[in-house]
Amino acid sequence: MPEADAKIRLFVDAPLHLGAEVSVEGQAHYLVNVMRRGAGDRIRLFNGRDGEWRALIEAAGKRRVTLRCEEKSAPLIVPPDHTHLRPQVQGCVNEKPDFCVRLWH
Repeated sequence: MPEADAKIRLFVDAPLHLGAEVSVEGQAHYLVNVMRRGAGDRIRLFNGRDGEWRALIEAAGKRRVTLRCEEKSAPLIVPPDHTHLRPQVQGCVNEKPDFCVRLWH
């Protein structure tokens, strides 16, 4: 995969797996006219569920681009739970507030 193609990464709302065919309509103008990609070029796809995939542009038209997933390039990385620190103000009229840790799930 050429270095220039590796920089293009699109979100798609479709299942991604080896050989999956993905049609992109809303981002076709961006791919074809702005990024100047066409049939035979490769980009990266992700959907927030199946990781990141390298995909081949099989057909590129004015309103639709058809891609085929070729290889998983990165697994899905789930961020850890956020930890928030906040002062415990209740009952601390004349004392320094204590800090508590709360995990948000």
